[in-house]
Amino acid sequence: MDLTTSYMGLTLKNPIVPSASPLSHSVDSIKMNLGQIVQSHALSFFHLSAPDFLLGFDSDPAQRNIFGLMAQRPEIAWQGIRLRQFGQEIIEALGGTKIHPALGKVRTSSACSINWSG
Repeated sequence: MDLTTSYMGLTLKNPIVPSASPLSHSVDSIKMNLGQIVQSHALSFFHLSAPDFLLGFDSDPAQRNIFGLMAQRPEIAWQGIRLRQFGQEIIEALGGTKIHPALGKVRTSSACSINWSG
């Protein structure tokens, strides 16, 4: 998969850019941060935006939610739920808890049960 992108005139092999942020002090912190991005974006799109886009803005507001999406497009709803769960599993594996993990206590990925190689 080609993830090449450009940033400030530079060609990058992928969109992940190291920085001086405390979130990037180790590869495992970056993995946990990416897990947070996966679960957050899955929540935002599948739970909040997808019902509007997939069911239509003119559909009944009482049905235009994740439950209405599950009734009409269950495969898409379950993919979104599973994607968010995957992100939460990464956070829990590295931070010890799915919600508000302690960044200073990130576990090493070798101590986790997730297969990082794919």
